[in-house]
Amino acid sequence: MAGMLDGKVAVVTGAGRGIGRATAITLAANGAKVVVCDVGAAVTGEGHDVGPAQQVVAEIDQANGKGRAVANTDSVAEWENAQKIVQTAIDNFAAVPHFRKQESGCFVHITSTSGLIGSVGQTNYGAAKLGIAGLSRCIAMDMQRYKIRSNCIGPHAFSRMIETVPGQSEEQLKARAERTRPDHIAQLIAFLGTDAAAEVSGQIFGVRGNEVYLYNQPRPIRIVARTGRRRSWRSTGCRR
Repeated sequence: MAGMLDGKVAVVTGAGRGIGRATAITLAANGAKVVVCDVGAAVTGEGHDVGPAQQVVAEIDQANGKGRAVANTDSVAEWENAQKIVQTAIDNFAAVPHFRKQESGCFVHITSTSGLIGSVGQTNYGAAKLGIAGLSRCIAMDMQRYKIRSNCIGPHAFSRMIETVPGQSEEQLKARAERTRPDHIAQLIAFLGTDAAAEVSGQIFGVRGNEVYLYNQPRPIRIVARTGRRRSWRSTGCRR
């Protein structure tokens, strides 16, 4: 039975656990060949373990039986390693080396409400996540001529990071884990990678359980201008 991502190759970073793991498994289940990339670090960022990535590859291969996944433990934090990750896709699945040459492809970035809306005590994290939204928007604009798309998702999903937030009872954590699962986000990521989403780019989506919603984006809504000796106000609608 054909999958909606047959013939496509995907690179999933942070794919050893949480949303990344669910995304890699979902993409493979829908026909994609997947590079499962994860450095295997602790939630605080230390350490390096090949186990998580290899375990996800084993799960995918066992479920599909077609060798649809390969592990990679390089970090996207270094330029050279980022190139190795892409090369892993090329070497293992005959993927074309650049989206521009094939005039197709898509990016799906993970942002956060900590940046889009704001969050107490998360200044550094919020700034980084809002920067990702800006990066995605600029990629969408720059690469539109090559038919390359870029979108963002601000997920609500249980993860190791959420478990570290103080003041939560076991009951609260369990309820949240059941209500906001990583596979909810993975379903939208899989759709954004299909040809059915060919016209979707430069957008920011939210996923919370069974809900998918679209964020508005910063636009001028009111202008004050001095013309001669008079000052006037006027409102303006949001434009794309």
